[in-house]
Amino acid sequence: MADLQIFNENAGGAPIPDEEQSMTSVTQLKELFKNYEGIVESQHHLLQTSITKMSAIPPPDEISATFEKFQILKDEEIDEMRTFLNEHKSIMQNQYNDFEIEKQQLEEMNVRMEEEKRKVALEREKIEHEI
Repeated sequence: MADLQIFNENAGGAPIPDEEQSMTSVTQLKELFKNYEGIVESQHHLLQTSITKMSAIPPPDEISATFEKFQILKDEEIDEMRTFLNEHKSIMQNQYNDFEIEKQQLEEMNVRMEEEKRKVALEREKIEHEI
């Protein structure tokens, strides 16, 4: 087949020199098939590796059972904790409001005491001037 003229010509139609004649279209096709065979073998190996590794993964029901086994808090416990925190948050909010009211009362008392001090100081000056 390599002796056929069509396999022994360049794209321009010129004959292929003897040193390059070993790379005819048929030879290139044979090389292409070898490469294709290598690709198929590597894909087959990759597929076998994937199947082997997939067999090591447990089924979904085992995964969920394992997850539940290692779950730290259950949903009911989380709900109870939220309820507890909300109750104590309201208690602390009430205490904070009471504290703010007492703080306001102390500030008002300080203002009244400062006023009384000022009045006493004025009366004292008045009495001292009379003497």
